[in-house]
Amino acid sequence: IPGSCYAADAAEAPPPENAGTAPLGPRPWPLAEVSQTHLSQKSNSGAPGLAFSPAATQLPEEHTSDTGSSMSQCEEWALALPNINALFCGLLIEELRRSGVSHVFICPGSRSTPLTAAVASSRVPHTVVIDERGAAYAAVGFARATGKCAAVIVTSGTAVANLLPATVEATTDRVPLLLLTADRPAELRDTGANQTVTQPGMLTCLRWFKDLPCPAPTESVAAWLSDAGYAVHCATMHPAGPVHLNFMFREPLAPSAEAWPLELLQAPAVCSWLRKSSPFTRYFGPAPACPCTDAVSEITNLLKEARQGLVVAGALRSDADRLAAVSLSRCLNWPLLPDINSGVRAFSDSDGIGDDGVVSPSVTGNDHVVPLYDLLLSVGGLAKSMTPDVVVMVGGRLVSKRLQALVRARGVACVLLEAHPERHDPELCVTHRLHCDVSATVCALCDALDDDGHAAAATQRACAEDAGTNGEDGGDAMANTDADTDVRVTTSSAGAPDERACNEARCAYLRRLTRTLDGTLEKALISEPAAALALTDTDGHSSKIDERASASRKLSEAWVARHLCHVLSSREEQLALCQGMAEAQRVSARSASSKQATHHSQAQTRPENTSVERSEARFTPPQRAPAYAHASTLPSDSVPRPRHLLFCSSSLPIRHLDMYCARTPLVLSNRGASGIDGVVHCAFGAAIGNAANADAVNTSRSADILAAAIDAATTTTAAAAACSANDNAAATSSVTSADAATYATPITSSSADADAPATDVSTDGAPATEAAAASTTLLIGDVAMAHDMSSLALLAACTLSFPFVVVILNNGGGGIFSYLPIAKHQRLFSPYFDTAHALRFEGACAGFGLPYVQTDGRAAFEEAYTAALARRGVSVIEAVSVKAETHQLHQRL
Repeated sequence: IPGSCYAADAAEAPPPENAGTAPLGPRPWPLAEVSQTHLSQKSNSGAPGLAFSPAATQLPEEHTSDTGSSMSQCEEWALALPNINALFCGLLIEELRRSGVSHVFICPGSRSTPLTAAVASSRVPHTVVIDERGAAYAAVGFARATGKCAAVIVTSGTAVANLLPATVEATTDRVPLLLLTADRPAELRDTGANQTVTQPGMLTCLRWFKDLPCPAPTESVAAWLSDAGYAVHCATMHPAGPVHLNFMFREPLAPSAEAWPLELLQAPAVCSWLRKSSPFTRYFGPAPACPCTDAVSEITNLLKEARQGLVVAGALRSDADRLAAVSLSRCLNWPLLPDINSGVRAFSDSDGIGDDGVVSPSVTGNDHVVPLYDLLLSVGGLAKSMTPDVVVMVGGRLVSKRLQALVRARGVACVLLEAHPERHDPELCVTHRLHCDVSATVCALCDALDDDGHAAAATQRACAEDAGTNGEDGGDAMANTDADTDVRVTTSSAGAPDERACNEARCAYLRRLTRTLDGTLEKALISEPAAALALTDTDGHSSKIDERASASRKLSEAWVARHLCHVLSSREEQLALCQGMAEAQRVSARSASSKQATHHSQAQTRPENTSVERSEARFTPPQRAPAYAHASTLPSDSVPRPRHLLFCSSSLPIRHLDMYCARTPLVLSNRGASGIDGVVHCAFGAAIGNAANADAVNTSRSADILAAAIDAATTTTAAAAACSANDNAAATSSVTSADAATYATPITSSSADADAPATDVSTDGAPATEAAAASTTLLIGDVAMAHDMSSLALLAACTLSFPFVVVILNNGGGGIFSYLPIAKHQRLFSPYFDTAHALRFEGACAGFGLPYVQTDGRAAFEEAYTAALARRGVSVIEAVSVKAETHQLHQRL
């Protein structure tokens, strides 16, 4: 049923009743019943609910059948498969599961019946989607949220062609994607047979493709198993991307009984595979590693000689890489400019890293992060003074054109660190390209800088002469002072930079401007009429935001973006707090045990005055990069933590976030090809993946996290050790036992109470009035929403156990073109570019039975969004604005 997601029960399904030892003959189809504990009740429309469960346990190595024969349960299951198509497809899906495929999106179709039936009887969670293009995008979204591969099943014909847009996105942004397409047998190709097209070669830019023959007694089962494992390997290894397996099938397509030869399962490799739970082939590496010593030495010398350096964080996929970027900026004492897709802004201001290397939302120590750089770079003098001689880019793909221009203007060198080997240099300015493990490389660079006694002096070199103009050209634009920071880059009487004109002063100065600018935006977008702020328009004249508009509290798109980030960041802090405290205790205990063992062993073999600090520097870098200590000391079995995700459409929405939002949750977007198609489906897939992360956390650690969080919250010294690097940590991040239980306890749901507030009862009886585990919000433009209207059927058919909020910015269409040069050519601009419309999405949502609210005021939006986050399931909020007013406000800001 469209939109329904199933997950098999964790307990093993019992063997088929007639699964004896008979080698041949028809066998009943053992369609596994899905446990009712993992499915919600049917919704009012009759569609089964969407549910999520942790991954099923592995098949037992040995199982004695009811007939007394020594046979693994997997062997009994294989013997019970009804026909040869079911046999090949059933074993294929099991191998994909073993190899790491975590979710399957199924599009209904006749020719793909064997694949669909195999997934339906498997332990792989799956979702039915009626739109093939949307299903592929949903798989991309799932992979973005989890880092794991998802598969898509479609029938033959044009269904395959609909996979192309998502294939392009997965290729350009290196996202794992597995495409399983059904096809007619070879004898029907080029005969004019119905729904038969040339599918091989239809999808380009693939990591691997194979056209598989029809299952037959002469075909090798081992070959299918090997191909399945290799397909997942090609999709997930660096660089990740799409893989296409095209399956030809003959009748019977349905799981009807038809004899097949037992010899297909008697090959030694197949027998061995049936009796174990590991993949047919296990792939190890090669994985990106730290570059060679010569490369590290050359880059280190380049960084030491830099007079005015800059670290830029592009799109990053893991917390380890994000923390590595922060660590490098601290080690070099250079400003860090984080792209909206980097995830680093989730660590700035509100987040920090404690001395023990554990992320703590209470520590405000990221003085090097400058998030509002796009607006700062709009000031000509300030942009000139920020021009670096050396740029280190961690990750790629930048949203801001101003930041791209700043990187292009670098004076000496641009160093790019990425985990894939592909070229990424749109500005043609990269001088040093490192294909490497980002975290390991940053650690090596920081160690090399610390090894040189002159490193500290090198990072304190005077900036270039134009850095002294910060206080003249750039300072006038932000003349307000900040009591917390009185550092300003100045010049001496002789005209040369003095001691303050160094990297440390430059970072402090940019951070002061950022705080001032953030306060300016807050006043301009949120304040009451009495506090209306004077702004300067594009003509240079002083003006005020219309007090009548402020009085009516009309919302703007920039305000909506900032409000979403503020709410989700606050909830993300609360959610991470419990996990951070529990992780701090785990890391602290492990570190103490490791140090005690190290000192004990080395005390037997070294003189008493021999220092061992350098041997431990990788784990506890002194006064340098506690951020990296977090990445290097996390346990290897860490599972992805649930998030309050913000998925954002391309065009104006992503630019609003990048330009106006200093503090954000984790932001995901399709910036590979930067298209606006399939956005809702992609966000839906990310929401499923986010919920799967929550299930993984709840399964593996919920009890430990809950106990540790309550213990840390009730013990002052433990809370201070885990979360505090400053005196205010206890005040800003104190959590009661009830709060800790609230955020550690997962939400369970059924469609019967889908409209009820997402409340839960903690172990001490305190109600949880907030979304406890995870939520996903989609910020999307009106044109992108209209482009993906088929997604409404998917959203209407599912019942989610977590909040999924769709926020539509409706400005009358095509607002992005108002910012382009074509806007000056009015006769051409409209109607060919501005796509003007008077559409509202209320009727469409009503037709699909989706909760919907339309608002054009800030108070109404705040109320609607708060209510949407407090309930399970899908909510749609349409924020109406005027395109001309949005553009005018943007120009003023």
